[in-house]
Amino acid sequence: MKDLWFLIFLTIPVYMISQVPSVPGFPAIPGIPTMPGQIPQQFPQQLPQQQLPQQGPLSQPQVGLPGPLKLPTIPGNFKLPDWLKRGLVVYYKVGGRSKLGDQSSAFTGMSVFIVWETSSNKIVGDWISLSNDGMLIQSGLKELGRSSDGIFYVNPKYAEALLRSAGNLKNSGVTIQGGPGNIYIKIVGQRSYQNVYVKYDLKTGVILSSQYATPDSSFFMEYAGYEYVNLPPPSGTFPPVIQGTYNWVLSTSYMGMEMQFGELTISQGYVQGRVAYFRGKYDLYSQGVHNQQLIGVPDIGPHYVNPALLSNDIIFDLKQIGLRLVVVGRDYNGVTLELQYRTMPLIRSVVDPRTGLITYMEQFISNMGSIRSYLKM
Repeated sequence: MKDLWFLIFLTIPVYMISQVPSVPGFPAIPGIPTMPGQIPQQFPQQLPQQQLPQQGPLSQPQVGLPGPLKLPTIPGNFKLPDWLKRGLVVYYKVGGRSKLGDQSSAFTGMSVFIVWETSSNKIVGDWISLSNDGMLIQSGLKELGRSSDGIFYVNPKYAEALLRSAGNLKNSGVTIQGGPGNIYIKIVGQRSYQNVYVKYDLKTGVILSSQYATPDSSFFMEYAGYEYVNLPPPSGTFPPVIQGTYNWVLSTSYMGMEMQFGELTISQGYVQGRVAYFRGKYDLYSQGVHNQQLIGVPDIGPHYVNPALLSNDIIFDLKQIGLRLVVVGRDYNGVTLELQYRTMPLIRSVVDPRTGLITYMEQFISNMGSIRSYLKM
């Protein structure tokens, strides 16, 4: 349900820009403030040679684009590097712009990726984005990539193979250009275009900067650093609650006034190893029905927190930027969790300690308003 903020404001997507080399289709917006805190470490400099075929944002970008790119399947064996594991946190400075009709929006801030699972060559973790004034833009568990490429990682061998495939795309409307450490992809349709530009470290595959653009939106990420944090020991199995279908009432609260605006239904889709996929149906009274695939791992999911995790008072604590997920209360209502930024609550959840089901969630828009979800009994 942490994806709720993004879905409610479907008409104002989150897209970002900053200073980068000139790429056709990208507006130039100067400057992005430095992210608080310094992260001096460097990534390990070794990559193994064995690898397994997968797909990710280069082959199927889902960030800032209306749909997947239709690119050739790249044969080969790709494997996630050893440093890409549970507890890895990667930081990016971000910025963006989107336009819908006569309305436009823009922001700058930071994105934080916290890796929870890397099983089956998939990268699954929290993607949390904050504006420079500390406002929560998005938060939720995502599939951040696979062994070929991801939102913050691209396998250098996969990138080489993708560039070699460029000659097979003549007259397809797809252009792939680049060289060691950078790839530029452009797709031209009858009424639109999509651009993707990725600059990455040749030794590790860490994405140093990336840009995505369509005629109405732009997105930018710039690498700021990384660290490893101690997450609780991984849960062995999914909680039984993943097998049910649950409904929540959605409402907004502003200056003491509360108004219901829709409902959310989450039901199980399927499980692949240690990754579960769910069907999320958002019935928003003013915007109609929107369906979204949601994702979970044994520890956490869109509508649950494994009861095994609830014995910990601190789930994670990113001291460098002041972002943490902590238990702030235990009573007859359940266990209360807060996602906090510099002690300010961003999301407050109440979890049933017996089942792990989230019965209540509140996402704070400002000091005067919030978005709330109540489990329907």
